[in-house]
Order: sequence, then structure tokens, then C-alpha cells
Amino acid sequence: MVDAYSTQAQQAVRGASRDVPRRVRSRLKRALAPLSVADDAPIYLRDNQFIRDYYRVNFSTKDTWRSLFRIHNETGNIWSHLVGFLIFAWLTLHALLARPAPLALAQLKLTELEQNLQQHDCSLGDLWQPGRPHFNFGKEPEEASKCLENRLNQQFGNSKHIGKLMWRLDYAGITILIVTSFFPPVYYGFMCRPFWRNVYLGITTVVGLATVWTTLSSRFQQEAWRPFRAGLFSVVGGWGFIPITHGWFIGHEHLPIKQMLLLDVIMGFIYLGGAAIYAAQIPESRLVRDPVQSW
Repeated sequence: MVDAYSTQAQQAVRGASRDVPRRVRSRLKRALAPLSVADDAPIYLRDNQFIRDYYRVNFSTKDTWRSLFRIHNETGNIWSHLVGFLIFAWLTLHALLARPAPLALAQLKLTELEQNLQQHDCSLGDLWQPGRPHFNFGKEPEEASKCLENRLNQQFGNSKHIGKLMWRLDYAGITILIVTSFFPPVYYGFMCRPFWRNVYLGITTVVGLATVWTTLSSRFQQEAWRPFRAGLFSVVGGWGFIPITHGWFIGHEHLPIKQMLLLDVIMGFIYLGGAAIYAAQIPESRLVRDPVQSW
């Protein structure tokens, strides 16, 4: 009797579903997954206590990708990193495909060629001289792209395991980005002083490896460790001021070195400023009175 009743109920449901217009059924299939308030979200998704709504909870992989064009608690994070990733990917490709200036003589106009002939002649000699050291300028954009890609993947993580893994890769990528950004100025700034060049490159590498090892710890990802994370990244970025200061005293009379070191100082202050903004959770914690609903 129960089986007969169950069969009749199933047939009734099927008949009712057939009576629903096709366009309505297609809308139901395309319905977006609902967003949740912070209290309903698991702890690993609540990285920012100032954002109280629009959390993506229990999203499938398909729903997660569809949320790319929705307003939710990670919209700003996703798009800022996505746009940055595309920019650095283009810079990496440009650096890999760019030809050295001496090999681009055919692109110069006749008047420019006449003015720069001597300069390019010297450049050609340096370019083909055996044993001349060269540093890969495309490495830093490449590492920046990896860092941003890991961060973007973390935003799309739809499980606790994936989320934690991507957080670790994100912090490791930030460390690698900071460390590799100091390699070119140290390499070229101390070109004529190989001892100090090797010392600073070695210390920078050791500091970077130690920081990467720390960032891979599960405890490091907890919200209570946010100030420590910011301080650690500040120390890594602040270390670069030591070789920069040394390079200034030994090469300040050379204009190219002064220009290079000035840009490195600006880069260091940007790193420190970014760490301060991250630790203070600006702007959501300072520029608004009420808790932020999304972004």
C-alpha cells in the first residue's frame, strides 16, 4: 500500500514538472546560489570581521565561478587580483619577448641612429662579450603573476581544504615576490663588489626561505596572527633597505645608481604601506561607521 502511494506521488510530481513551462524550468536551473550572513559562514571563510554579509557558503564549483560577476564578500579581492594578474602576465610576456636595444637598431630613425651610434656600439660590445653577466629581469613579473594567481585561486576555493592550501600559497607567493624584487638592484648595484653582492644575495635568499617556511604553517593562517603576518612581511621588505643604504654610500656619485636606488626606496615604502593597510584592515575598519555588507 505504501509502495503504491509512493509511486502515485512520484508520478504526480513528474506530471506537475512537465506542466511547468520550459522557460520557468530553465530559470530555476539558472538560479543563483544564495549568499549568507557572516554568522552562518564557517570560520575559515570569515577572514574579515568587518564584513557581515554576502558570504558564499557551500557553493559548488560552478556556483563559485558564476559568482565572479556577483557582488559578495570577495568581489573587491577577486577583481583587484584578477586585473593585477593580467597586467603582470602581460609585463612578463613583454619582458620575455623584448629585444635588447642593440638588436633593435633597424627600428631607429636615421637621425636617432646618428645620435646614438656610439652608445649602441658600446652596448653591442657588452652584449656579445663572453662571460658578461646578465640578470633575468622577467623573473620579478613572473613571481608577481604567480603570487596574484595563487591569491585568485584562493578566492575561488570552495572547500576548507582548498581554502587553507591557497592561503598558504598566497603568503608564500607574497614572500617570493618581495625577495625577488630585491635581487636585481643588489646584483647590479654591487656588480663591482662581488663579495658584498654574494653576501646580500645569500642573506636575502635565507630570509626569504625562512619566511616561506613560516607561512606554510597552519597556525600562521589564523586571524589572531594577522598583525604577526603583517610584521613578518614588513621585516622582509625592510631588510632591503640595508643593501640599498650600503649601495648609496658606495655609488651615490653615479646618476644611474642613484636613480635605481631611489626607485628601490619607493618600492620598499610601498611594501611597508601595504603591510600597514593589511594589518589595519583599511578601508573597511576605518572609513565607515557601520560594518561593511560586502566587498
